[in-house]
Amino acid sequence: MLKKVLIICLVALPLLMAPDSPAKFFKYRDENGRLFFVDDESKIPHQYRVNKTTYKEELDHLTPLERKTVLEQRRRNLIREKEKERKREEQVNRKKYLQSLRTRVEIEGKAVYVPVEIKHGWKKMTLNLVLDTGASMTVFHKDAVSELEIKEAELGYGQGVGGYTFTVEKVKFRHIKVGPFTEKDMTAAIIHNYNPSPRHDGLLGMDFLMKHNYRIDYKNQLILWEPEIL
Repeated sequence: MLKKVLIICLVALPLLMAPDSPAKFFKYRDENGRLFFVDDESKIPHQYRVNKTTYKEELDHLTPLERKTVLEQRRRNLIREKEKERKREEQVNRKKYLQSLRTRVEIEGKAVYVPVEIKHGWKKMTLNLVLDTGASMTVFHKDAVSELEIKEAELGYGQGVGGYTFTVEKVKFRHIKVGPFTEKDMTAAIIHNYNPSPRHDGLLGMDFLMKHNYRIDYKNQLILWEPEIL
C-alpha cells in the first residue's frame, strides 16, 4: 500500500511543479481568404498549416492601428461604466439623504416627542425629548442621563414659566443628534425632574432648533427637515 502511494506521489509531483504555460492562439486563412482563429494547432486543416500564424496575446493578430482602435474603445467603455456607477451611487446616496430628512416622532395633543441621540465621553444613548420652542436651551432630566456617569458640570441657573429660578448643571456633550443633524460639543442643561413622566426625558430647545429649518407633519407624525445640500 505504501509503495502504491509513493508511486502516485512521484507521478503527481511533476504535474504540481510544472509552470503554467502561456496560452497560444493560431490564425489561418482558407482558399477563399476567410480568417480563422483556433487555440489548438491540430484544429487547423493540414493544407493551411504552412500559412498559419502563432500569437500569444489577445490582440496580436491585429495591425497596430486596429489594436490602438480596440484599446481606445475599451478605454472609453471603461470610462462610461465608471460614470454610470458614479451616478448610481449618487442616486442611492441622495435617496438615503432625503429619507433621513424625515424623522419619526410621537404626537399627543400639542406635545411632540422627538428621539434624540446624545454622547458623553465614550457612552451614548437615545432619549425622548419634547420639542419646546419656548426653551432657550436643551434640557435633560438628571435621572434619564444617570448611566452616562457625568462627573464634571458647571453650575448655573435656569428660569421657568412664571419667572421662578432653579439650579441647573451645564454639561458639554460630545454630540447631540436629531434626525440627520449632529451638533458636536454642544452644551445642554441637566435638571432634577420633580414631576417625573414616563413620556419624556427633557426638552429639545431652541439652541438646536434655531440652526435647522423644519416643519411638523402632524397627520403622519413626522418632522420634515429642510435639506442643507441638494
